[in-house]
Amino acid sequence: MIWQEHVQVIAMLANIVESGKLKCEQYWPEIGQEVLHGCVSVLNVSSQVFADFTFRVLNVTCKGKTRKIQHLHFTSWPDHGVPLYPQSVASYLKKLLAAPKGSGPIVVHCSAGVGRTGTIILSDVCLRMAAAERYVDVLAFQQQIREHRANMVDNFNQYKFVHLVLLECLVTEPSSVTCDGYLEKHVNELRQTGAMLRQFKRMHELSWQDQALSSTSVQTSHSQVPANKSKNRSQKIVPGQSGRLFITRYPFEDVNSEYINAVYVDGFRLKDQFVATQFPLTSTVGDFWRLIAEKNVSLIVVLNEVETQIKSKPKDRIVHILQLNGWKSNEMLPPSTSVMLQFWHETERLYGGNGPIVVTCLDGANACGYFLALAFLVEKIKLEQECDVCHAVRMVRQNREQFVPTFEQFESLYEAAITYLNSFQTYANFN
Repeated sequence: MIWQEHVQVIAMLANIVESGKLKCEQYWPEIGQEVLHGCVSVLNVSSQVFADFTFRVLNVTCKGKTRKIQHLHFTSWPDHGVPLYPQSVASYLKKLLAAPKGSGPIVVHCSAGVGRTGTIILSDVCLRMAAAERYVDVLAFQQQIREHRANMVDNFNQYKFVHLVLLECLVTEPSSVTCDGYLEKHVNELRQTGAMLRQFKRMHELSWQDQALSSTSVQTSHSQVPANKSKNRSQKIVPGQSGRLFITRYPFEDVNSEYINAVYVDGFRLKDQFVATQFPLTSTVGDFWRLIAEKNVSLIVVLNEVETQIKSKPKDRIVHILQLNGWKSNEMLPPSTSVMLQFWHETERLYGGNGPIVVTCLDGANACGYFLALAFLVEKIKLEQECDVCHAVRMVRQNREQFVPTFEQFESLYEAAITYLNSFQTYANFN
């Protein structure tokens, strides 16, 4: 079918296995390998892995002719549901819209071919209509695509999600800057005209979009149980509905012993690459080390002046602790952007890829948020040659809204991008 219809783009929205059930056969080979299906051979030429999607290039050969197929695989979409945040799908759609489709149609599939498939098709059609006609009619298009296939966009959350994606793509002001010799000039213009401050304030205005699909965007009942309140350094910085993690009960009869003030945070390329947590209290040191053991952590990044409780290590386990000197817990900014960039580079060097990186500071938010946004920003610059501080901050805030709380930190991230481009060209890998 792909060959016959001259397809050059495949949008895949399901994973091979979901909830322990086989949802789709893997119809492409592993990277660098080739597989034969009758008279058609498929070669996996390249693969780029991101936190929420993977982009592959497949060479398909039939009867002596070869065509390049772009395989855009979204990997974070739950069956019968929607992704928790629209930004990831907005980024995916922008890649899909930019892909040259040639003379053939775009093939879109999930598992059943109605819910997720319909959501992406409806979003794509509305975006193309907005570009051509300057307006959109979501309901009319949904009815139209259902005439071709029943139950396309099969629940209310998916229909609502389409609107949030359209808002993200059409209304949110562009904040990405190409990383070239003019970045510093552009950043200075943003600062002098007040546009940078407006960006920071605008992110607060957009927070309702970022939390619209979460059943609760603030604290959860676990954090407010009297037995758990004492485990929080601040009652204002506790795990939200998304990203929270649990540790094994100890003892098992104690239902509150599974609580820890920690959240997962995505990296630019890896899902749940980090765990952000507060410095352990005297009463939670055991919980902290159970987290390290249970999540297979081999690297702990300590950003503020270390407390004595964290200095001991568990037995029979090698755990690297990378300590940043000079960032006092009562200060909003790190010693310098160059020091933070060197610190992130050392983190990359030590990280073996097994288990998440635990990132900790006094309250689990102030220094952690800056470091995680910096890591996301640098990885995006390296891979896409684009500086987007707003996107980096919004992405890390998904699971902890207290990250990057001040304009000073936000502005410092722009300075870090300039420093990175000026001093770390070796790591940037630009042409």
